[in-house]
Amino acid sequence: MAEVQKRQHVRVKGKDHVKPLPNRDKDTGMADQSLTVFLKLVAAGFYGLSSFIIVVVNKSVLTNYRFPSSICVGLGQMVATVVVLWVGKALGVIHFPDFDTNIPRKKEVLPPSPADSNCNDIWSVCSCQELGKYGLLYYNALFMIVPTLVLAHLTGDVQKAMEYDGWADTVFVFQFVLSCVMGFVLMYSTFVCTQYNSALTTTIVGCIKNILVTYIGMVFGGDYIFSWTNFIGLNISIAGSLVYSYITFTEEQSSKTSEGTSKVEIKGKIAV
Repeated sequence: MAEVQKRQHVRVKGKDHVKPLPNRDKDTGMADQSLTVFLKLVAAGFYGLSSFIIVVVNKSVLTNYRFPSSICVGLGQMVATVVVLWVGKALGVIHFPDFDTNIPRKKEVLPPSPADSNCNDIWSVCSCQELGKYGLLYYNALFMIVPTLVLAHLTGDVQKAMEYDGWADTVFVFQFVLSCVMGFVLMYSTFVCTQYNSALTTTIVGCIKNILVTYIGMVFGGDYIFSWTNFIGLNISIAGSLVYSYITFTEEQSSKTSEGTSKVEIKGKIAV
């Protein structure tokens, strides 16, 4: 009996000397969560900045320099998208499937201009995501070049663009090329923001951008004619969009929270 008690005493004493190991999994999880939040913020900021820059540049090209064709600006953005992605693939920086006859069936046609800020659900319209974001961008722009060129020819925009007398202006040419490249950047940032956040977050960021552009355009645009009726109407519209964005965003967050709670409850029931 004395030997048994001695063995139990030794076991208890041994347990007292065991030190708990640091919870590395918890620290790793917190680090991953912080990195995820950082990537979400960067993606949203990237989209907002790209969207703001292209609006400013397009306004300068079409309003300040009075370039006669917005269709040709969109056409230039498509060509720039194709060229940038093709060069990136040729250099091995990015990868997407080569062209084959089945590719037109794998995608639905997106808005003809890559600068269209309303295409926040782009990733979801692809019926088959095997193209990837680069492939979808590339083939959408490639397939829309010819129809847009035909439309520009029928409306006379091609002739107007060729007869434009500002092509000798280096500053205008730089801004026109920047507008074309920013069309691709905007589409890419839209994909990234939607991928890391959600389509709703992308929409809200776009709404905030539109508000900034509206107020900045009132002061620096030079073409805004002030009237109290117009000013009050703009503020009512902006306030409505902010309230709608806030309500929609809070509803989405509450639904995510309820889903997470229900999952925890289900796991608890299974464990019991």
